[in-house]
Parts: sequence; C-alpha cells; structure tokens
Amino acid sequence: MIQVIGIDDEPYALELMEAYCNQIPQVTWLEGFENPLEGIEFVNNNKVDLVLLDIQMPQLSGLDVVGLVHKDIPIVFTTAYDQYALEGYALRVFDYLLKPIAFERFAKTIEAIKKIKNTPNAGPSPGFIMVKTEHRIERVVLDELVLIKGLKDYLVLEASGKKIYVLSTFSKIMATLPNNFMRVHKSYIINLNKVEKFEKNKVQVGPSLVPIGASYKPDFLQRLGPVM
Repeated sequence: MIQVIGIDDEPYALELMEAYCNQIPQVTWLEGFENPLEGIEFVNNNKVDLVLLDIQMPQLSGLDVVGLVHKDIPIVFTTAYDQYALEGYALRVFDYLLKPIAFERFAKTIEAIKKIKNTPNAGPSPGFIMVKTEHRIERVVLDELVLIKGLKDYLVLEASGKKIYVLSTFSKIMATLPNNFMRVHKSYIINLNKVEKFEKNKVQVGPSLVPIGASYKPDFLQRLGPVM
C-alpha cells in the first residue's frame, strides 16, 4: 500500500490529487496540506510513502521543503512552472509533474513508486534525467540512453535514435547517472546495458562503435564481467 500526502496552497490541486489517488489500487490518500509547515510536521511524524509537492507557495518554497523532510521519502513535484525541472532533479526529486496533470501521467509515476517499494534495497532513483537544451528542457529516459559524446562545449546524448545537444560537462552529468553508465574515453560515456560487442579497443553500443581509452580499458573489462 502506498500512503500519500499532498502539499499545495491550491485547494483544487489537492482535491484533484486525492481523486486521482482514489482511482488507483493499493494507494491511500492520507491528507492534503495547504500550509507546507504542517505538511512537513506530518511527514516527519507519520508513515508516508510519497509526498506530492507544489513548488511556488507563499509560506515556503517546495524546493525548501525537500530539505526539511526525511531523505528516504520519495517526493514528486506538482507544479505549473517547468523552469524548476533541473533544480528538482538535482535535489533527487523522484519525478516532476507539470500542471495540468493528466491522470495517465500521474498513474505512471505511482506505478514506478510501487515498483521501488516492492523491490528490496531499492532507492527512489528516477528512471530519467532532465536536461536543458538550447530552447527547452527535455526528459531523457535512461533505458533509452545509449551513449553520451563530448563535442566542444556540448554533450551529445544519443537516445531512441535521436541526438540531444546539452550544454554541460561529463562530471556534472555523471553525477546524475546510475552505475550502469561509465566513461570509457575522454569523449564518451556509454550505457553498459547497451553493449553489443567488444573488439580490441572499440566497443559497439547500440548502432555506434565507440573507442576505448587506454586508461579506461582495465575498468571497462572488469565491469563487463567474466567471459564464458
């Protein structure tokens, strides 16, 4: 059973979240709070599996609330403002739902929370990253991300047959990736789950052939595991 609370200064938003929760099996809506301080107190003194949290509130920002609740409780931002997506991800927020929130999108997030709760030793790591391109913020599903290539001042993310250009650095993006991603060259990060074959100093990752740097090769071979 997933026990949920909402923190939002808009009563209608809380009513909608409650209605959505009531439509999903094994989900219990505990309470909604218009005052974030009351919500924080409730979370820290009761069993809560998920916090649905607005960002722009008059008493306290949702970004501030994140640091005041137990760190092991998944938090999902529910907001009308997409400019907070990157900051929210940096805070390890589980997901980011943009208002008006469709029920199907909401239900998908709840199902992801259920899987984590039912998986021993799993943490609330989202299955995506939010990246800022030149004109917008994009969601990149990690299972679809094949590799990341350095290109001058940009990183090129190759996912689902398309290329996404991001103004960032390898060190910054590596800090957001799970451990199935590793750097294999000064210009490449690969998804180890997408490795097709390895030969000499090159590895095929999905449709791409990627060079292996000499200093990265020993760690790469170790990560590949035993060869039968």
